[in-house]
Amino acid sequence: MEITNINDPTAGNRDVALSGDVIQGKTLDVAMVLDRSFSMNDPVTGGTKSSSLRNASELFIKLMRPDVNDRIALVSYNTESTLIQPRIELNIQNRQTLLDLVNQTPDLNPSGETSIAAGLLTGFNELNDGARDVRAVLLVTDGKDNVSAQTANGSVDLDTVQVPAGIGVHSVALGRAEDVDFVRLTNIANTSGGSSVNTGNLTGLSQFDLEKFFLQAATA
Repeated sequence: MEITNINDPTAGNRDVALSGDVIQGKTLDVAMVLDRSFSMNDPVTGGTKSSSLRNASELFIKLMRPDVNDRIALVSYNTESTLIQPRIELNIQNRQTLLDLVNQTPDLNPSGETSIAAGLLTGFNELNDGARDVRAVLLVTDGKDNVSAQTANGSVDLDTVQVPAGIGVHSVALGRAEDVDFVRLTNIANTSGGSSVNTGNLTGLSQFDLEKFFLQAATA
């Protein structure tokens, strides 16, 4: 690299040798675990909780890095969980397909009760590659875990769900703390190295506010 002394034109130029190391970016696997229980029909300014969740999910996908080996899975849950999109490497070619899926899938249409544990367990299954640098669940809910997940080893709820080592759980609870499972979600976040966000009272909250909370958890 050549340096010129602009304060003394007679000093001439100096060559300086520069060297450095390329630091590889961390590999990321993320499972979006999204509430589709009946109460997601509730209105917010500009739409419903459900439509706002779709919009926020689209924004998150748009902000993810394509073509750098980051991977994403999509899960929804009400009384039980649904794997909408198994883990897939995000690239320029498939990003629009994922955006269309989030916008159009009937598997995010609100109905049924709330089994947060079922959604988490499905998300964990998509994050089973221990070689990844970062493995994270991004969970959104507007209620309380009122239906236990049924597994081969019995019933599982938020008090008994086991977060696999190396996975961080980041959650957004939509509504007042007393109306959602914020305490138990916070406990899970703290023990897994994740984060938890509570929106508070949804009265007057717009879809843009929900996107803010969503991204606050996603980037924690």
